[in-house]
This record gives sequence, structure tokens and C-alpha cells, in this order.
Amino acid sequence: AWLLDKVPSGIGHNWVKTLGQAALKPFRGDGLSEVDEQYARLIEHGYKVPAERRAEAEHWQRQPEFDSEYVSVWDNADGHRFVSVRGTTASMKDLNEDARIALTGRSDNLVGEELRRVLDHTEPGRTVDVGAHSLGTSLVLTAFDNDDSLQDRVHQTYLYNPAMSPFSVRQNVTQKFEADDRVRYFIDLLDPVSVGGIGEMGPNNVVYRTGWERGIGTHALLSWGG
Repeated sequence: AWLLDKVPSGIGHNWVKTLGQAALKPFRGDGLSEVDEQYARLIEHGYKVPAERRAEAEHWQRQPEFDSEYVSVWDNADGHRFVSVRGTTASMKDLNEDARIALTGRSDNLVGEELRRVLDHTEPGRTVDVGAHSLGTSLVLTAFDNDDSLQDRVHQTYLYNPAMSPFSVRQNVTQKFEADDRVRYFIDLLDPVSVGGIGEMGPNNVVYRTGWERGIGTHALLSWGG
């Protein structure tokens, strides 16, 4: 695979390079940590409407003043704040955003102002991480792409089953940040939602897995939750 990756471009053998890059993927990336698993479970709570979200999960307390359609915010006693952005539900609004990602590689900027508000109201000294699943990964990175000062105020961003379209007319926003070690990717190689990343070198900071489920089962958030 390494040798195939070194084939020069521009001589009609790009498919060979693509094959080499894809073959390397399962052998790159770190294993899941307890933090990775815990954040996946917190994002799962954000799929409920705000009125039905838990006030406390494990040792995290939800901050209801920041609740919105996509965002929920959790604090713990160790001085950490976790901003969760959910993915697709059955709403027409979410399905329209999914269609936009499929065609353009990015969502509308629906959470940028919310992220700014959370960061503006976070006391100095508190460490802020951001995590998202599926559609939420595009929402977060579209916000960062529109205003890079937001990411500069975040310690680490966690992207579970990132949305990548193979049909996009331009680069997926979830691929623009692959070289940024501050963005951590979690990709199931059988997940159809992340299929747009096949053939690329892939992220620097990534956990790969290959689930035995078929179809959308490989897209389940809690498969990362321990």
C-alpha cells in the first residue's frame, strides 16, 4: 500500500494511488479512550428535545440556558465544558440539510452564533471541547470555516461518523480539517454516511473501525460509547 501511494500523479494512474490510500486506512489511527466514549454518550442525550434532556449524566451537569434545537452544553466539576451538537432526526429541516451536504459538501451555518454565545459565556480557565455526530459534524465545521476564531477557543473537537459526500461539487467541509490535530475523527469504514472519505489519505487524528452491521447500523453513535 505504501508503494502504491508513491506512484506519481498525472500519468493516468490516480486510481492506483487511491487504492493505496484506501488500503492504508484500517492501519492508521488511535484506539478509543474513555473520554471518546463518554463524549459519544453525552451527544446521544442531545438527540432528545430540550424539555426531555437529562439534567445530569454520569458526572456531567447540563446547562439548560444554552439548550437549542441542535446544541446542549455540559459542565463537570473538573473545569471542563462539553458542547454537544446532534445529528439528523426525522425533521424536514434536518433532511434538507442532509441534501445540502450531499450536493455541496457542507451544511448551512446554523450553530455558529450559538457556539459563539456559549464561548462568550464560558468563564476563563474552563476547558471547552466540542463534539458532534453525523449532520452535526458538518454544522460544527461549517461554523469554524465561517469564523476560525471559534475553533481557536476550543481545546478539541470530536467528530463521530462525519458526513462526507462523494457527490459534492466541492470539497466536503469535514475533509478540510483532516490535517488539523485539534479535530478528532471517528469513522466506521462501512458507514455509508462517511463513504465520501474513501480514497483520501484521511485525517491525522482518527479512530477507524469496521463494524459488522450492514447499512445504517454502522452509523450508530452509541457504537462509539463503550
